[in-house]
Amino acid sequence: MGLRRWLPPQNLSLRGRVFPDFLLGHGFDLMLSRPALELYDKGGWTGIVHRDPPAHIASVRRKKPESLQVELPEYGNVWKTRLGANLDDEASGAVRPAVPCAYGRRRTKAIDRVVLQAGSWNGADIFAARGLASTTLVSRRFVEGMAEAGLTGVVVLAPEDYSFSHAV
Repeated sequence: MGLRRWLPPQNLSLRGRVFPDFLLGHGFDLMLSRPALELYDKGGWTGIVHRDPPAHIASVRRKKPESLQVELPEYGNVWKTRLGANLDDEASGAVRPAVPCAYGRRRTKAIDRVVLQAGSWNGADIFAARGLASTTLVSRRFVEGMAEAGLTGVVVLAPEDYSFSHAV
């Protein structure tokens, strides 16, 4: 069993008053606005392994989009590669429950920083690392291109600044 893909047509309900270029949510990997997708294509970036047709915006703050006096963005659901790199658990200070085999990894309970195993990164610009699958990682050129274009809706942390701790 694996992740189930949210199949088109996808209906979005937006709650905010600002429409960012990146949407994260339940039931999908990542939604990108048309400008973000165009920048991805133009920049020759890699890491998106699947792209759905544009999603339908069904409501905004519980109102029908037609009743609003604002231009709504177009979003596309994308899937990033999950094989972009491997997390170095020891160097990252990752804490996990014990597993019976060397290959298997359980959910990360805590991490002090992100350090990838040497030679494991495949060069993707947007990806998930094995061992940290729920976190979206991006390359330096992705961050620089995003900032230069003024894209919104995401906070980028340096790998050494990313940490979390759940009850162990």
